[in-house]
Amino acid sequence: SAGVTEEKPFPCPDCGKTFSWKKNLSSHQRLHRDGRPFSCAECGRGFADKRHLTAHLRGHGGLPPYAC
Repeated sequence: SAGVTEEKPFPCPDCGKTFSWKKNLSSHQRLHRDGRPFSCAECGRGFADKRHLTAHLRGHGGLPPYAC
């Protein structure tokens, strides 16, 4: 069956990956510019955004699932 194809009119000029929303392209472009400066002390995985590192750390059991 044919699925709905999502329009992705915002291409990354560096790698060609396309995005549906300009804000997602902007976030992606930070990866090219800044790399992944936030690293997990448990496994070494890198993140471009501190919020993503925080969510990842919850998976290791290092943080409570939510802040009170």
